[in-house]
Amino acid sequence: MRRFPYEEISFSASGWLYIFQLGVLHYLQQHFDMKHVKVYGTSGGAIVGCSLCCQYDNLRLASEVIKAKQIQSDNFRKMIEIAHNGCDRICPNDAHKMCNKRLTIFCSEIYKGVLLKSINYNSYNKRQDVVNVLKATCCLPFFNGKMSYLYDNKWLIDGVFTCAHYNNKNDNCLMVSHRRNCRCGCYKSPKRTIMPEFDIPRRFSIFPVSEEFLKLLFYHGYTVAVKHFKQYHYETLNINNNVNVLNLISQTNFESINHEHLSIIVKNSGKIRKKLQQIIQDSEEQFYDTICAPIKYVVVSVYICIFIALVMLMNILLEVLEFIAHIVFIRY
Repeated sequence: MRRFPYEEISFSASGWLYIFQLGVLHYLQQHFDMKHVKVYGTSGGAIVGCSLCCQYDNLRLASEVIKAKQIQSDNFRKMIEIAHNGCDRICPNDAHKMCNKRLTIFCSEIYKGVLLKSINYNSYNKRQDVVNVLKATCCLPFFNGKMSYLYDNKWLIDGVFTCAHYNNKNDNCLMVSHRRNCRCGCYKSPKRTIMPEFDIPRRFSIFPVSEEFLKLLFYHGYTVAVKHFKQYHYETLNINNNVNVLNLISQTNFESINHEHLSIIVKNSGKIRKKLQQIIQDSEEQFYDTICAPIKYVVVSVYICIFIALVMLMNILLEVLEFIAHIVFIRY
């Protein structure tokens, strides 16, 4: 297995959409030796980074994401609880040894009661240190009934608020983002950035539209990684398959995926991209109908009420002016 062409890799805060990053990572681990790569991560990206350092099976983790989404569909407040359970599950007994000085996790610290600042950890003395920092960077206030996560005598919350995606501007660091317009600016350096080929609504990070979308997004991450290394690192592809890729994906569990399946998926990456874009479009239309349309109705109603109030006010002013004019006329 060849050496990874970058010295570092950085994963963005991504919520449920870290399944895209898992797809990217699956390709990387299949083709490169990444045992000595330094890893940076925030929130969901930190979970991906930890899975890399701890050599946790990313297909298994992707499957767990799908199952977790099914649970969250019944109660969205369970999102943080599910994420915290995952943080504990991916860390083996020697996780601190595997992550120490290699995995840097970014959190947000609450200080002076209301202010936030970025804080990072990359030294771990015991397994629970890794678990606690992962839970801290995945802690969204109020979602699990808590305002913050207490660790290291500090009140910590999700790193997305202060450092959503660590970017050291280093050409030797591969940036993996779940968004095309990542606020760290990594999209401006396409030679060292892997990102989706289309825009994904921000709300999908917390409220993904379906299990099908997440599953397709995993494979989109894989195919985008293939294209990136083909374009910038001259990887070659030997693919001669042509089947109904969407049926293949829907009928195949992550645990059953093999090299032949992945070859078919890469060849049909365009179909996967179009299906994802169609799901997003349908979701946006439904979102507009269920959320935006009522809001628009309220706004229009408010404008009508203001207009009516102004008309009434004008009538009152006219009556006052008419009364004043009448008094002046009588007086003179």
